[in-house]
Amino acid sequence: MALFGFGGIEGFVRKSSSLHSPKHLEVSLEFRTSRSNGVLFAFKLRKKGENQKYIIIYLNDDVLNCALLGLTSGALNLQKSLQETKTPLRWNNVGMKYSIESAAHILELFFDPLHPSPKQFILEGLPKQLKKISPKLYSPFVGCLKEIFVNSNMDSFRYNRKSAKPLLPCFQQVGSGNYFVTNGSHAVYDFPTVSPSPSVYLTISLEFKTPSVLDQRLFSILQLETGTPGVTASLLNGKFEVKLGSEQLHGSKFICPNVWHKIEISVNNDKRVKLIVDGVTDSSSDTDQVLSYNFTEIIFGMLSGELSYMGCLRNVFINGKNMESMKLITSKGVVEDGCSI
Repeated sequence: MALFGFGGIEGFVRKSSSLHSPKHLEVSLEFRTSRSNGVLFAFKLRKKGENQKYIIIYLNDDVLNCALLGLTSGALNLQKSLQETKTPLRWNNVGMKYSIESAAHILELFFDPLHPSPKQFILEGLPKQLKKISPKLYSPFVGCLKEIFVNSNMDSFRYNRKSAKPLLPCFQQVGSGNYFVTNGSHAVYDFPTVSPSPSVYLTISLEFKTPSVLDQRLFSILQLETGTPGVTASLLNGKFEVKLGSEQLHGSKFICPNVWHKIEISVNNDKRVKLIVDGVTDSSSDTDQVLSYNFTEIIFGMLSGELSYMGCLRNVFINGKNMESMKLITSKGVVEDGCSI
């Protein structure tokens, strides 16, 4: 066993200083990415007189795969058996063990937290011919890696001068704001009590970005008298939705994944509601719903019984107040500074 590589078959490589046994390889790392494809790592098995063979862990259309390149018939079966879907908005932990016992090649893949127990495959030797694989598997990994261990030793990268791309710090260019990483992440803020004007008692403006436009709750504003949501904002079937009490107002613009969208909501004293999504006013924003003038707090993310928001928020203003500078009451789950998607 000779080289350990990241970022494709020929990416950033590490020499075999951590490889004490030529018949044993154990690798673990954490990764986070918004990309659908890319080689997380490739390990080269090289012996004199033989063609090069690789063990690779890679993403293919958002699915985590493991393969021993060089298997004439087992590679495709092995890839299908080890498919696991990555979680785009959190750190994913993956580990692999490879060993040779007699003539058998034993491969175990660990994928936490979805499947903490290993999946084991016993392979009867490796052929000398390298299996032809899709060019998609050669695409470099674009994202972040941390906690990289090779045979229980923490490894560092050595830049491969044959590669034209440098190794950059993780999250070097990120958007400002808050990053809600997991379902269940939420933050609770005091609601500003000052109205923006005599004729308007509620204005909301914010920007959000998420890799998924499936149903999820963006925020809720609770009424003081009942403790129930007076205003909620959600993504529903790819569109933005505002609910005033029990009455729903659907935005007319579809939401795109991994794109910053801006929403503006204003409620006047004459009960007229205006909803603007990316500068486009929703023409159906009239309501007869009676709202309480007294709000107690605003919850970004989780509300009991709802699928909470996973993505990024920035430039959040309620009644003209920047909520990122307001007093945080509680924060649960994983809420980070900066957006990495």
